[in-house]
Amino acid sequence: GFGPNIISQNGTGGVQVASTGQGNIFGGNEINNNGGPFGLLVLNNSGVFMLGGTVNGNTGLGLHCGGTSHCELLNAHFDSNGAGGIEIVEHSDASIDGGVEISGNMGAGVLVDQSSSLTSLDGNTISGNTGDGLILNLLSALRLSAPDTITATPNHLALNCNNLSMVTGDISAYKPQ
Repeated sequence: GFGPNIISQNGTGGVQVASTGQGNIFGGNEINNNGGPFGLLVLNNSGVFMLGGTVNGNTGLGLHCGGTSHCELLNAHFDSNGAGGIEIVEHSDASIDGGVEISGNMGAGVLVDQSSSLTSLDGNTISGNTGDGLILNLLSALRLSAPDTITATPNHLALNCNNLSMVTGDISAYKPQ
């Protein structure tokens, strides 16, 4: 239903959307302080649309979008998760549509890997994560429609693009000085 709902203190993870499922998360919901490998798990040809809300303080990843799934985020916050903010893997795609903040996570802010793609539509912030801000790996793609704020922490990169991946859009603000 329409939130706010609080999904908290679960031992094996927060919310799972799997096996061709669709999740629509609206209205200031909180997915926090869950154990296990994820706060929000979307996999196996599934989708999630998250409008508002917070995924924070989970033992594992904030969001795992994998197995040919689609994740769309708007005005959502992913912070203080124990194994990274967001990962888009295994031929999946995600869109961060504005007002998305990914900060203070242990590890990378965003990982895009294994022939997956991320589209950013402007006005998003990736900062204060203990690893690289955004990692683009293994035949994956990033489309920046307009500049986002991606801030590197000491000894890390704002944008780490490697292994035959591709970026479209202006990345000049994210290049090491």
